[in-house]
Amino acid sequence: GRAKLYVAISVVGLTIGFASSILIALYVHDELSYDAWIPGSEHIFQVSARGAGDVASGVGPSDLGQWIASDYPQLQAVTRIFVAPGVLARGNDAFNESIAWSDPSVFDVFRFPVVSGSLDGALSRPGTLVLTRKIAEKYFGDEDAVGKTLLYDKQHEMVVTAVIENLPSSTHFDLGVIGAGISDYSPAAEQDRSPMRVFGSKLWNSQTYFLTKPGEPIEPLRASMATLLDRHAPTPGKRKASEIWPLAVRPIRALHLSTGVVSAPDAEDLGEVYAVAAIGLLVVLVAAINFVNLFTALGARRALAVGVRKVLGARRRDLFLQFMSESFLYVAVAALAGLGLAAAGLKPLNAFLLRTIDLKFLLDVRFVAGAVLFLVAAALLAGLYPAMVLSSFRPATVTKAPTGGRAQAATRQTLVVLQFAILI
Repeated sequence: GRAKLYVAISVVGLTIGFASSILIALYVHDELSYDAWIPGSEHIFQVSARGAGDVASGVGPSDLGQWIASDYPQLQAVTRIFVAPGVLARGNDAFNESIAWSDPSVFDVFRFPVVSGSLDGALSRPGTLVLTRKIAEKYFGDEDAVGKTLLYDKQHEMVVTAVIENLPSSTHFDLGVIGAGISDYSPAAEQDRSPMRVFGSKLWNSQTYFLTKPGEPIEPLRASMATLLDRHAPTPGKRKASEIWPLAVRPIRALHLSTGVVSAPDAEDLGEVYAVAAIGLLVVLVAAINFVNLFTALGARRALAVGVRKVLGARRRDLFLQFMSESFLYVAVAALAGLGLAAAGLKPLNAFLLRTIDLKFLLDVRFVAGAVLFLVAAALLAGLYPAMVLSSFRPATVTKAPTGGRAQAATRQTLVVLQFAILI
């Protein structure tokens, strides 16, 4: 009875620790992979002017994208996004929406996965819209939204040209409705009607992005764009526009954790992410120590059974394989149970974090290799004592205290102290 309790506690503890660490690993991976799902994301950059202090604002005037497109023809594409609230209606159903008014080139930069329609030229005509699957279902249910119309601002009919997949939570975008910026009534068209002569004299409501060609270094572009404002909108006075409002050219993959410091556009604040990752490692380490400790203690109570088996003819190799097989079996059971527990816990975790984290990362070769190495190490450590020490006992000594008892007890006491130290 006591042996079964030892096994149950050790396996359950390892299961919970492994499940917790899987969920933490999924969260950390999600944090570190923002916008990485966008095709070609490693070549996409955001350009914005400095805001308060030395922090990038993330936005700029509408002219910024136009200047970049005219000055740097070597870029694959340049696009702008103007986010503004608006009302869309279909019949009696009307909803407030956040509309991302965009240049026709937006899908040359961001190749979002398509549900229906086509992104090629999707916003090349005024009065056109692209919806996410969720928004399309809100207005059209199970019908195909492509080719159907929505009424914007109670007067402008807009045609849906494509439906894209809902964007995952691991993105800096919050897009549901993407409208054609070339429509006369869009904020983009309104801003473009008033070219800026002096930087800072116009509304900053444009998010500007560009796509470089594969292999093109970013640093020469950054150095050149540092004087972009001085070439197009010089300020009167002694200070240059580029000194007052320096531009930050940041990779979109770094935006989520960006420090925002203009002078260090690639810098990310990873302190909290690393802290959570460290907690995950410590949790699974505590679980592994608990498993090793209990399994080792269980092994010490089996000395009499070992002696009896040796009397009946069992060889040391047979006993060694038995103990190691049991250890690996229990670890395998805990791993599978932990995986199932993590899968069950992912939905409430997503609800709590407002994320759409999935289990795909668990198929990553690096994660699988790390998990297998850890589990093998735990199984080896747990089974090593009974396999090596108990299998070497002589039948005549099994009724006496094992010679390695003190050393084994000291080892287990050390592991217990280490567990409490980690928890504290």
